[in-house]
Amino acid sequence: MTCNNFCISLSKINKVLRGQLKGIFTELVYDKNGVNKFYQFLGRGRRIKLNSIKINSNLGKLRRELYGTLMESCIEYEKLIEDDQSKLLFNKLAQLETRIIQLRCVVDTKEIKFSRGFQKKGVSETEFLIARAPFYIPNQVRSEIRVYIGKIHELGDVERKLKDKDFLNEVEEIVVQAMIDRQLEERGAITFNKRIIK
Repeated sequence: MTCNNFCISLSKINKVLRGQLKGIFTELVYDKNGVNKFYQFLGRGRRIKLNSIKINSNLGKLRRELYGTLMESCIEYEKLIEDDQSKLLFNKLAQLETRIIQLRCVVDTKEIKFSRGFQKKGVSETEFLIARAPFYIPNQVRSEIRVYIGKIHELGDVERKLKDKDFLNEVEEIVVQAMIDRQLEERGAITFNKRIIK
């Protein structure tokens, strides 16, 4: 296995992997912009104003008549999504999807990439090696987990290490453990610990 520019694929990423990080209810309940997708959908119908529909044609008259049906349907839809039992069901499905997506990432880690990170303290700057892998975390912009592997100057010849199967296996174990820790943290079981290779 070779790596150029601190990037390695443990296997080729494909469409299945991209789809692996999405759910149905996770996308509805956990919107990254803070807006519930149910209400986004509902808002599209409600943005149409009755006074914007011209009635000087048969089509306009038909549209005005159907406008009432549209508004009634929006009200019925809102009642269903506001119902306490529906909310419980949607949230439970989103939680289960989150767990399923995260477990798929743990069980089938397809890709680990490496990058450099920098931390400034006063005038000094420390450079770190960071491992990244696809992993779903609700309300996070990037669907990945990042693990600090160590300080570049302490790791030695990083290019050579990234070709070393033992090192890569150790990194994979650390990344997978970080995924497991993150899942447990979200369920309130543990506090997340960053792992660093010396």
